[in-house]
Amino acid sequence: MSVCWRRIARPIWGWSLPAAVALVFAVGCGKSSSLEKAIVSGKVTYQGRPMEQGMIRFVPTKETKGPAAAAMIVQGEYTVKAAGGVPVGTHRVEILGMQDREVPANSFPVPDSTLYDPKIQYLPDKYNRESVLEATISKGDTAHQDFNLE
Repeated sequence: MSVCWRRIARPIWGWSLPAAVALVFAVGCGKSSSLEKAIVSGKVTYQGRPMEQGMIRFVPTKETKGPAAAAMIVQGEYTVKAAGGVPVGTHRVEILGMQDREVPANSFPVPDSTLYDPKIQYLPDKYNRESVLEATISKGDTAHQDFNLE
């Protein structure tokens, strides 16, 4: 890999989480559909403490139709309102918890590595990749859904 490529790839890799979030928000944007949706907000805690930062995603399951909907979690709170909110129905819920990567005081991040990411996802797979979380969103303009993760 050339030095020039490393200078380009390193900044791009650091923006991977924000780029992924932007992509999730862009999906389903456009003309409004006839799907009933609700703006969903709530709190997310992990081991009894508010989750500092992360992302929550509602993925339609069973008979529910429509796109997935997502939002950032900040200081333990989230609101899904992009593209009109979350489609009414049953959803698999995926939650990513992000925290700063700990770097020992006497070491440096590998500056030439394109794989270095200053944030790490710390929640168990049962809350994201293999999520066991489910939520049913009812008709109405707004809904409230808290998640207390152990």
